[in-house]
Amino acid sequence: MERTSGHEYPQGRRRLPRPLVLPTDKVAYWFFRLNGCMTIENFIVHPEFGGEGQRTDADILGVRLPFRSEGLRESPMVDHEFVISAVPMLFIAEVKLRECKLNGPWTDPEAENLPRVLRAAGLHRPDEVDVVAEALYTGHRYISSSSEVRLYAIGDEGDADLRRRRPGVFTLLWADIFGFIYERFAAYRGVKANHQQWDEVGHRLFDLAVTQPDREAFIRHGRAALRNDRDKGLER
Repeated sequence: MERTSGHEYPQGRRRLPRPLVLPTDKVAYWFFRLNGCMTIENFIVHPEFGGEGQRTDADILGVRLPFRSEGLRESPMVDHEFVISAVPMLFIAEVKLRECKLNGPWTDPEAENLPRVLRAAGLHRPDEVDVVAEALYTGHRYISSSSEVRLYAIGDEGDADLRRRRPGVFTLLWADIFGFIYERFAAYRGVKANHQQWDEVGHRLFDLAVTQPDREAFIRHGRAALRNDRDKGLER
């Protein structure tokens, strides 16, 4: 009996669990994880004083370091161009099922949520936080010789208004995310096969990748299985 990714398949046949459901936040998490990012899911921005409700939350808060490398020293895995930075990079990712959007708390300076996240993350000195936050509110990206902060908007289709008003935001579409995940698992199937510690979505993504004939089929099945936190899918 063959064992692959923690599941058993009689007589060497592979079977995907049914039904295949892929939560949007978890798929985005796996995209960033496979790109060497250290992430926190559902990062809550708390108030300064007790008695108040949470101010907002980030779907994913993450950090990626500039010299991250995985695989052979001579030919390391190639990460997605949208996550590569020459300096330590902090990011906030907002994940949507359909249109790429940023929630109001990340675009309203009066809410002061970005300074709170920056202080909690600790990448910048206290006297730098206001400068970094101002750059994010006005240009929606901060970059210097020692650090970078990005905002990612993830969804199934781009938002022309978002791109026009906030050109510094990095938009990632589900087709691109699934395409990268397929290519990573297809190219490094042997390297990634031993992953008993992965969560259920990681197992399902890997199993789907090794059972599909090509990248386009994987993207098609992946998009069809997406569900947001209200159990809505793209086909519903």
